[in-house]
Amino acid sequence: MHSNRLLQWIVIPRLVRLVASAEDQCTQALYSKPPPAGESNHVGEGSSPEEVEVLLSKQKTPKKPSFLRSLIRAFGPYFLIGSAFKLLQDLITFVNPQLLRLLISFTKQKDAPTWWGYALAFLMFFTAFLQTLILHQHFQYCFRFMDLTTFLNMLWSAPLQIILALYFLWLVEQMQYKDARIKLMNEILNGIKVLKLYAWENSFKDKVLEIRQKELNVLRKTAYLGALSTMAWTSAPFLVALMTFAVYVTVDKNNILDAEKAFVSLSLFNILRFPLNMLPQVISSVVQASVSLKRIQDFLSHEELDPESVDKKNTATNSSVTLVNGKFTWAKQDPPALHNINLMVPQGSLLAVVGHVGCGKSSLVSALLGEMEKLEGDISIRGSVAFVPQQAWIQNATLRDNILFGKAYNEQKYRCCLEACALTPDLEVLPGGDLTEIGEKGINLSGGQRQRVSLARALYNEADVYLLDDPLSAVDAHVAKHIFDHAIGPEGALQGKVDNIVVMVEGRVSEMVALIDDEDFPDDALSNHTDMVDSEPVVNEAKRKFIRQISVISGDLENPRSRSVRRRLCSERKHAEPDPEKKLPKVEKLIQAETTETGRVKVKVFWEYAKAVGPLLTLFICFLYGCQSAAAIGANVWLSEWTNDAAQNMTQENVSMRVGVYAALGIAQGILVMVSSFTLAMGNIGAARKLHYALLDNKFHTPQSFFDTTPIGRIINRFSKDIYVIDEALPSTVLMFLGTFFSSLSTMIVIVASTPIFAVVIAPLAFIYVFVQVYCCWPTVC
Repeated sequence: MHSNRLLQWIVIPRLVRLVASAEDQCTQALYSKPPPAGESNHVGEGSSPEEVEVLLSKQKTPKKPSFLRSLIRAFGPYFLIGSAFKLLQDLITFVNPQLLRLLISFTKQKDAPTWWGYALAFLMFFTAFLQTLILHQHFQYCFRFMDLTTFLNMLWSAPLQIILALYFLWLVEQMQYKDARIKLMNEILNGIKVLKLYAWENSFKDKVLEIRQKELNVLRKTAYLGALSTMAWTSAPFLVALMTFAVYVTVDKNNILDAEKAFVSLSLFNILRFPLNMLPQVISSVVQASVSLKRIQDFLSHEELDPESVDKKNTATNSSVTLVNGKFTWAKQDPPALHNINLMVPQGSLLAVVGHVGCGKSSLVSALLGEMEKLEGDISIRGSVAFVPQQAWIQNATLRDNILFGKAYNEQKYRCCLEACALTPDLEVLPGGDLTEIGEKGINLSGGQRQRVSLARALYNEADVYLLDDPLSAVDAHVAKHIFDHAIGPEGALQGKVDNIVVMVEGRVSEMVALIDDEDFPDDALSNHTDMVDSEPVVNEAKRKFIRQISVISGDLENPRSRSVRRRLCSERKHAEPDPEKKLPKVEKLIQAETTETGRVKVKVFWEYAKAVGPLLTLFICFLYGCQSAAAIGANVWLSEWTNDAAQNMTQENVSMRVGVYAALGIAQGILVMVSSFTLAMGNIGAARKLHYALLDNKFHTPQSFFDTTPIGRIINRFSKDIYVIDEALPSTVLMFLGTFFSSLSTMIVIVASTPIFAVVIAPLAFIYVFVQVYCCWPTVC
């Protein structure tokens, strides 16, 4: 009665909650707050400026930074804790053979107490259970370094003296081809509209497949080498056992090979199987981790731009921007792109930079932003900076969010920015108004709309200094006039007039001209400049064109009173208040969130991979693994019969025949391992080729609307991470699955054949395993 109540009140409700929350745990595991051990933390304590100065003075020669050393410093203690667990698990591994020896001795002793046998059986179960718990504490999860951290401790148990150099060369070559393929795919996806317009899909697909074929050739060599090493390390424990038993029974006729000696020794030899089978994976993980570490270290070791190259706390002068004897380059090994730059922009003035294509206008803006290497000179900018690039940068967000850019929403200021940038008419065209989602890189906006959104973002930011890189190039003439009048020109939000024109020639400031009310001044200035630089007709024409555009757009050059950006933004301008009753239609989300399959893997997925390998080849691989397990069972059964001879006659009979058949079964098992590994490698390479081709062909024939609504990074991830899983992670998983499945199946067959009552226990055990797999392992799988 009490047991029924216990089952009803405690056990059943817990099982129901476990089943009901299994899927929730899977999704929560992806987005929940990490545990305290997984949170970010400072590696070292902060130091005062005096301590930093002392440390720098003591440092004589700068050491080359090491990413591996940083990882060891950050995660070394955790790795040592895992190593301690692994050491304890390795020691417990050798307990079971000793318990097996005692159990075999117990079966020989007729007067031994029964409880001793049960105790030995329980101890064998307990040690195996304890091994599992300790091994669980040892395992870590670290993406690309996951395999390395998982199996690195096996370096104690077995040497790593296998053709590491050859393996390393192959993996490096494979990564080079993979980088080339991903780089080409990135370029193709960025220009997919042009490819479809000119029908270049097939030619570019052939280029990708050519690189892919070279990558598969390297993978094939690696897979064949892995098959040979698998055969060698699988056969090594058997060969050791064969030589041990053969030498033991042949050197002396009095040496009797009984069950206790044979199976305890075989159990010890089988302990070598796991670390030896893992050696190829250990080598692969070490090489991949070393290559990845080198790449990350090279990337992190690149020289960074000096954040102090631009002084943003200048209070010594009244200038907004000051540049003295500036000399800049894009890379230190390249010649200077800008030299002898001297520039001073008074506060509240508007400066126009003109010049022919390639003279350094955009480079000057980059230098002011601190995006170039400063070789000489001083730069100072007072206050905050807003930058409008020539190619507008647009987020995958709503139009309003692109303009606000994290700032608090102010209705009046927001509407003023829309009006100044001529965006108000566009809101009536967009299906959701300013709440319309903008696709990646502003795919659903025109070039002029993107430029105006970028300019509106800068206006809303209310910065002290505005850097505009050709902001009117992408808009029509009447829109440019509107933007100049309301944002840049005499009545604009930024400044009352164009005070100065800077002329750039060959990466240097050629002349700085001030504009006055005299209408004839621009022509005089241009004629003077022509006399000075009569070899630059292009520059002169650019200046004349710029002055004409200023005159046409602005109408006049009247000098109004200067006002701050905050007051000018909406001063003396009335805007219609939005109608609160007018509701915008509900707009569907342009870019949908990426869906992820959770829980159990569907049977269809396994079937699709089997079809990619080939149905007949899949069946043949399974048949080979079945024969491999049968050969292993045959060798153990033959060894059992061999030991029974000694138990019955206490002599050794037909030693040559016993040793010969045992050797033949072991050699047959090694050959089957090699053939099955080669066949599986062929199937995996074929599946990788077919799946990549299907993915590539599908993307080239996908409508343009798919690329407009899908981020390029999401597609690239399919061609990089997912293809990596198919190429490298999945084959090793399939290899371990087939080996474990047929090994477990053959073991159960042997147990049922020798102890038929065990068949009754199989069904409850299978139910428990399935329950644990389905409801307890989902968060781990996700």
